[in-house]
Amino acid sequence: MRLLFLSPQLPWPPVSGARLRVYHLLRAAASAHDVDLLAFSDPEPPAEALVRLDALCADVALVPAPPPRPPLRRLVATVASPLPDLAERLWSTAMRWRLAARLAERPYAAVQASGLEMGRYLLDVRGPRRILDEFNVEYRLQQSVARADWRTPASWPGAAYSTVQTAKLKAFEALLCRRADLVLSVSEPDARDLRRLAPGTPVHVVPNGVDTAALPYHDPAPDPPPNLLFTGSLDYRPNVDAALWFIHAVLPALKATVPNVRFFIVGHRPPPPLVEAGKHDTAIAVTGSVPDLQPYWDQAAVYVLPMRMGGGVRFKALEALALGLPLVSTGFGMQGVQAQDGTHYLQADSPRDFATAVVRLLANHDLRVRLARAGRALAEQRLDWRHVEPRLLAAYQALPGLPLPAEARR
Repeated sequence: MRLLFLSPQLPWPPVSGARLRVYHLLRAAASAHDVDLLAFSDPEPPAEALVRLDALCADVALVPAPPPRPPLRRLVATVASPLPDLAERLWSTAMRWRLAARLAERPYAAVQASGLEMGRYLLDVRGPRRILDEFNVEYRLQQSVARADWRTPASWPGAAYSTVQTAKLKAFEALLCRRADLVLSVSEPDARDLRRLAPGTPVHVVPNGVDTAALPYHDPAPDPPPNLLFTGSLDYRPNVDAALWFIHAVLPALKATVPNVRFFIVGHRPPPPLVEAGKHDTAIAVTGSVPDLQPYWDQAAVYVLPMRMGGGVRFKALEALALGLPLVSTGFGMQGVQAQDGTHYLQADSPRDFATAVVRLLANHDLRVRLARAGRALAEQRLDWRHVEPRLLAAYQALPGLPLPAEARR
């Protein structure tokens, strides 16, 4: 079949969770179908990105990314609009026109919107099947942010905003799921939420994966410096919350036990509270964006995943398992990942338990090696993209009235 992908950004280089997922699903779809890509992009996209995507797609069309909305406009929309903030973020007349032109020019069998931000454009699609790829259950993500903020009086304005957005997101997400012919989710818990949200909508689990061939494994060093690592986009609220919680609630106990411990926070656009923490405490290193994560992976004794909010399945957890990084995580951080506490990682949900688990790993080389080897084996045997991609093709085959690819008919 001929398939059109709608993407919030160019999916190459795959340096963020959304780009990773779109790129690998695009590659999987292109292995059996004719695929076009319609994506938002910066005015001068990297030449390598276009070469990579041209090799997968019959056609790549780009639309300038809309500028950020002025604060006053966002405030008015928050109060007056029935739509959630997320639905407005990438809404573009230019994208609507380009999509309408594509649908008029080419006989697409299906249009796949990558993420809820692009899902709004499915409401303009008539004729082709509509596929919504849900990176997260967005209303659940916002709900988790609201719950965390209500615990702290200083965060109550943010909690009120998130509470309002949760209700709007729930209604909008339900609408899009009902209008879709197929919904893709990243985990079974997410799929259950989406089925409850829109009963009768076909929801297929196509999990996030990891490219183990691109991530070298080596056993943990016997006596590494006590370096702890956390990575992720630092303009994403759940990641910022995780890093700040670790700094304020966990790190002081660690410093009392392991005086030379260092906590590396690696990711683009760190907000001022994280930057200030790094300036005033030599145990904290906030790097900002880096060209290559490999040196930080190599020097990390323990990878920490102190997530308290968010949704979906975290690529950082999959990468840590594939790399064989000894891992301590909250249960929330490993949500949707087929990993077991004590076998592939150590789970800790309170500050005291988290600090204890980190110290235990730093002191026990045999435990670090055992967890690392088990994590790598899990990544290779179950979490690699080569195991995930057939699930996407199987989901496409479940769409009624669409032709099967030749290899499926044989």
